Amino acid sequence: MSTGAILLADVLPALIIKLCAPFIPFFVHVRVALCIVVASAGFIMVAFSDTITMSIAGVVLTSFCSGLGEATYLQYSAFYDKNVLSTWSSGTGGAGVFGAASYTILTIFGMKNTLLIMLIVPITMGVSFWIILPRPSEEDQKTIEVQKRVNTEEISDPKTAFINKIKKIPSLMKYMIPLGTVYLFEYFINQGTFELIKIKNDFVDTKDQYHWLQVDYQVGVFLSRSSVNLFHVRHIWIFSVLQFFNVILFTTEAMYYYIPHFWIMLVLTLWEGLLGGAAYVNTFYRVSSEVSFIITKFLSDFTNTFL
Repeated sequence: MSTGAILLADVLPALIIKLCAPFIPFFVHVRVALCIVVASAGFIMVAFSDTITMSIAGVVLTSFCSGLGEATYLQYSAFYDKNVLSTWSSGTGGAGVFGAASYTILTIFGMKNTLLIMLIVPITMGVSFWIILPRPSEEDQKTIEVQKRVNTEEISDPKTAFINKIKKIPSLMKYMIPLGTVYLFEYFINQGTFELIKIKNDFVDTKDQYHWLQVDYQVGVFLSRSSVNLFHVRHIWIFSVLQFFNVILFTTEAMYYYIPHFWIMLVLTLWEGLLGGAAYVNTFYRVSSEVSFIITKFLSDFTNTFL
C-alpha cells in the first residue's frame, strides 16, 4: 500500500460527510458527541491494528470525524460574531502543524503509545465545546430558535427541506468552484507527487523528505489561515490559478527531478500551503461578510415554505 492509498482513505470519508452534512438536521450536541466517539475509535483501531485493513478502517473513522466536525463547527460559527471565523481558521491551520510536529516528537514512545496518547485530542474537543466555549449571546438566540424550527420541519417534511437546499446550490457555486479547485490541486500535489520527489545528497535524508514537506505545507496553511484579520482577498479565483501553476511545477519535478536542493522544495511547498489556507479563510470570510443577504433569503424561503 502506498502512502497515497492511506491519504485517500483520509480524504474521501471527510468529503462525503461534508457533502451530506448540509442536508442533515443540525443537532450540534449530537454531532459533537459523535465526533468524539468516532475519533477515539479511530485512534484505538490504528493503535491496535495488525492488518492494513484495520489500519485503513481507523483512518476512515478519523476522517469521518474531521469532515463532520468541520461542517458542524463552521455552521455553528454563524451563531457568533463573524470574527470567530478568523480564530477558527487559525485553529485549523495550527492543528495541522501541531498534529505533524507532535507525532514526530511522540514517536519516541512507539506508534501504539503515540496514538493512545493522542486520545487527549477528542477529550479536549469535548471539554472545549461543552465547558470552555461560551454559549451564544441572547441576541444570537433568535438564530438558534430559527434553526430549531428548521430542524423540526426537516424531520417532519424532509423531502421539501431537501429540495429547498438543492435549489440554493447554484447561488453558492461562486464560492464552491474556486475553493474546490484549489483543494483538488493541493490533494493532487500532496498525495500524488510528494512521495515521488526525492532529492539525494541533501541536508535531509530522502526517507524523511516526505514528512517534512507535509509539515512545511501545514505551516503555510497555518500562517495564511491566520491572516484574514490583517488583509483579505475578494477575488478568490486567483488562488485556483496560482495553485494550478504549482501542479505543473510539482508534477514536472516528480517526472524530471530538475530542482537541485531540498530547501527550494520547502519554499515552494510553503507557498502551496499559503495559497490553500488563504483560499479557505477568504472564501468563508466572503460568506460571513455576505451572510446578511443569505440569512434574509433563507428566512424568507423558510417562512414561505413552512409557516
